[in-house]
Amino acid sequence: MIDNHPERIKLESGLARMGLDVPTGAIDGLLTYMVLLKEWSGTYNLVAKRERDFLLARHVLDSLSIARWLQPGSLLDVGTGRRFARLAVGHYQAGDGSHVARQRR
Repeated sequence: MIDNHPERIKLESGLARMGLDVPTGAIDGLLTYMVLLKEWSGTYNLVAKRERDFLLARHVLDSLSIARWLQPGSLLDVGTGRRFARLAVGHYQAGDGSHVARQRR
């Protein structure tokens, strides 16, 4: 399913333009997340209907645009809404010991 995902080429192209070498498993994870987010957004209003077609550019790639400058280790995610940045960067930095803190309500 993920291999033929229509957004895969756009995602891989965007990552290459940013100079990010992201493992295939992380790309698969980001694509799966996007599919699930779009699927469940109608039920739980996770992403506005008008924004669903822009998930890749406005959320995933925007979040990953800072990844080149992040040092391995701890990362503090403060106020990124639906935690797009935490998820995207988490996939990119998988296995480097990064942790993310967030406020519990």
